[in-house]
Amino acid sequence: MIPADKVLERVHGSQKAHDSLVNACLILLHLRGVPAHKVQQKAARTRDGRWYAASTKGSFDIYGVLQGGRALVVEAKTGQQHMTPEQSLEAKKWRAAGALVLEVHNAAELEALR
Repeated sequence: MIPADKVLERVHGSQKAHDSLVNACLILLHLRGVPAHKVQQKAARTRDGRWYAASTKGSFDIYGVLQGGRALVVEAKTGQQHMTPEQSLEAKKWRAAGALVLEVHNAAELEALR
């Protein structure tokens, strides 16, 4: 089995660091046999130049299903970042429904999912 710390070294701050962390988490989840996918959280411009979010506020980076059918949601954060208030509210709802909700700053934090 590949240890999580070999999948990604700890990186901080940028969108590139965030994307690297999300991809490392996906690799680790797939190595653990957890079906998961990332949510494309993009912004786009309208023809008149305004920006709009193409994802829902409060959504998470990764959604998956653990063995036995329990939902898994993962929010990847780099540096000193934490969930937004919208994400915290959404996490509370998911937890109340029985999901495992994780905020991770390093792929190694997913090691418990063996």
